[in-house]
Amino acid sequence: MAARLASSLSCSMAPPNPPGRLTATMYFLAPRLVQPMKGGGEPGEPGEPEQLTDGDWDDGDPLWSPDGTRIAFTSNRVQDRDRWRYFGSDLYVLTLENGKTGELQCLTDSTRSCFSPSWSPNGKTIAFLASPKLASGNHVELFTIDAGGKGGPRNLTSEFEGSCADSTNDDMSNDHILPPPAWSPDGKTLYVLVTHRGATRVFAITSEGAEKHPPTLTQGNVYVRDFSVDLARSKMALLLEDPTHLAEIYVCSTSSPGELRRVTGFNDALLEEVALATPEYMPYTGVEDWPIDGWILKPLDFDPAKKYPMIVEIHGGPNSQYGYGFFHEMQLLAACGYVVLYTNPRGSTGYGRDFALAVRGAWGVKDSYDILAGVDALLEKGYIDEQRLGVIGGSYGGFMTNWLIGHSDRFKAAVTDRSVVNRSSFFGSSDIGWEFADDDMETTPWDEPELYMRMSPITYVKNMHTPLLIIHSEKDLRCSIEQAEELFAALKYLRREVLFVRFEGQSHGLSRGGHPTLRLERLRHITGWFEKHL
Repeated sequence: MAARLASSLSCSMAPPNPPGRLTATMYFLAPRLVQPMKGGGEPGEPGEPEQLTDGDWDDGDPLWSPDGTRIAFTSNRVQDRDRWRYFGSDLYVLTLENGKTGELQCLTDSTRSCFSPSWSPNGKTIAFLASPKLASGNHVELFTIDAGGKGGPRNLTSEFEGSCADSTNDDMSNDHILPPPAWSPDGKTLYVLVTHRGATRVFAITSEGAEKHPPTLTQGNVYVRDFSVDLARSKMALLLEDPTHLAEIYVCSTSSPGELRRVTGFNDALLEEVALATPEYMPYTGVEDWPIDGWILKPLDFDPAKKYPMIVEIHGGPNSQYGYGFFHEMQLLAACGYVVLYTNPRGSTGYGRDFALAVRGAWGVKDSYDILAGVDALLEKGYIDEQRLGVIGGSYGGFMTNWLIGHSDRFKAAVTDRSVVNRSSFFGSSDIGWEFADDDMETTPWDEPELYMRMSPITYVKNMHTPLLIIHSEKDLRCSIEQAEELFAALKYLRREVLFVRFEGQSHGLSRGGHPTLRLERLRHITGWFEKHL
């Protein structure tokens, strides 16, 4: 039975009540405000909200201290906060005195974007996730800080190349969850979700920090999407998937890492009806002898004596990773008879900050050579027909698809999805255009227009001869529809073979979170295009 506590307030992300106050006062987050809800006289009677914070900003991630006297939360309150539309919250602690607002203290110095705070069991320390506002490479680290503001933050993962966030790609969900780190009862260990070399797992990080190879509680080639810890019983619940199994709920012991027990089977009946390809790990050497991770999906009836068409999948970001997520699209292409190659070129997340930052201000240069080196490595295996190569990518992967066919005729068919075409117009039309200008290009289109055009696939449109399918959603705020329109208009003007498929009312996340009917329609266009040209 659920009781309504507010009648006209938009609420989200409600944290639990502090111990012993289940019927007294509840705190939760509403847009821009952290507020308490005072329960009514009768069960289910709406209470009256009382405002605790004020100002022209958004407050997020509210969390009670163990003793119920303070709330930790994040907020971007710097003077130029409108400049940082995407990055940049600080960590705050609000003290409550007799249920009323008391002291408000900012614990951080605005140089990082902070999120997902977590109180230590004794209430003296707060763990949180953070990355620099600039030059982060989407590499997230785990910090602790004194809850009373004594001293600065301490980085616990400075020696670890994993990123403390979910950056693994699949096409089963439109969300990447950022669960807060969980403390062990003795306060000596923090459990945190980490993206690392194709997998996302739960790692155990000592509160002393500085481990280069911390242990994981979830061994194997898995993608943990979310987790929750029951400290009293030393158990952990996980939402976990892998390349051949859709996400289910598992339970493991925090004292016996690696022993996973599945407790749901929502997708068992479906998986019994379909045959799925198991990816093969294919490490190879990229440009400048950088080690690169790659994976291959083969048709189920694969015969090494035959020659197969190949499709290269390129992930978005660039700061994300392929690996052990479940990919319906890739499984479908393998079932259609293609060998599918997907890789993590430089710029990918999960290999350390330097690896992620290697493409800063240099999209399409060494990262493109890393991808092509993967193609060459697979060709050496002898079962690929090099006259039937295709390429597909979305977002940054769409940028890279455009870039590759603008610099080579090697691919016989291409699909570009929700792509970046013109870095200059992207600055003004994308919801994060400013941030990419500051964090990637390090300049503006009017200060260095030549750089922006040199880094834009539209500049090389005259070199594009590969038959191209353009897919784009009309409500895409990340990569505006005008990006696709520019490319389509130019290719039509040049009388090149191009098809433009527009999805009305859909967003940047169509491929993994769009309307199911339209997601199927998208896949029909993709398979039809490759069938026609490969």
